[in-house]
Amino acid sequence: MGDPLPLRLALPELRYPIGSEPEKTISINQHSIVAYIKTVKEILGNDEFNRIRGTFLGPVIKLGERSLKLSAKIVHTVLTKSIKTVKRHEAWFHFGAQPMRFSIREFHMVTGLKCSGEAREPREETEKFKWDFLKGRTHTVKDVEKQLRNTREDASDERFCLAMLLLIESILLQKSLLDGGTTFTLDYVKIAQDIDVLMTYPWGRTAYNLLLKSLQRAVDKSLDKNNYDLQGFPMAFLIWILESVPLLQYAFSQVVPILSVQPSTPIFLCEKYLQIAFPQLIDVLLIEIKDHLKVTCILPPISNDPEADVCMEDEANKDLD
Repeated sequence: MGDPLPLRLALPELRYPIGSEPEKTISINQHSIVAYIKTVKEILGNDEFNRIRGTFLGPVIKLGERSLKLSAKIVHTVLTKSIKTVKRHEAWFHFGAQPMRFSIREFHMVTGLKCSGEAREPREETEKFKWDFLKGRTHTVKDVEKQLRNTREDASDERFCLAMLLLIESILLQKSLLDGGTTFTLDYVKIAQDIDVLMTYPWGRTAYNLLLKSLQRAVDKSLDKNNYDLQGFPMAFLIWILESVPLLQYAFSQVVPILSVQPSTPIFLCEKYLQIAFPQLIDVLLIEIKDHLKVTCILPPISNDPEADVCMEDEANKDLD
């Protein structure tokens, strides 16, 4: 793990031959709403919010509180450097003709979200919360926010479950902000009504699948457009790029200093980032042609990470087989 692959290798078939990638002024619409972190904190207060901060959402919350924005030029540049692969559940790109992999493992390393394990069904015997938006077949994050605001302050577990659902859906699972935002089925609500299932559900796998499909769709259909959408949590993809290309990280971000002593609990990659810049396309491309450019093909594992080897069983993409 962690092979930097410093040499220029013969690459497999590329989406765009080197030198012919689309180079144009673009904007990317991303629908992840980290502003709900502040909303939830204002509703709950510090003590209740600290309970949420101590969950699997902690690393993503830390990143969101720093108000970092998506650098469209960095993301777009790497998307134009897609390597065709027969794998359906991972994506490969190159930078400076050096390959790098984005899979569920890298998504987990960035976010700290649970990506392995079975998705348990809510228990029938669990006492259910009586939420108003359960009367319909679908809901939006606004419905969850309204229910959270109307829930009694002494109903701490109920407020906790609603707040977790609100943050999961608004930050990780948004597909659109048009017409009131993404419409969700009640499946996630049923999970949120069982606190044990809520806390062990592989939300990372759900979020990764949404993001990966959106990236693949952009590569296939949108890179020659002036504007396109990325669903889910594309900040995870940007941070993976910065981790995989140290010169990009050095030039366009500020990270916390590396600890000389390894902590007993894992520190996930999104927790490191204090600032991310907005370079122009030419600035990104100038990094790519540097003689001492090195790209990490597969990121090294994080110390003490219980999901260090998480993966998805893949099947060949018949279109590329």
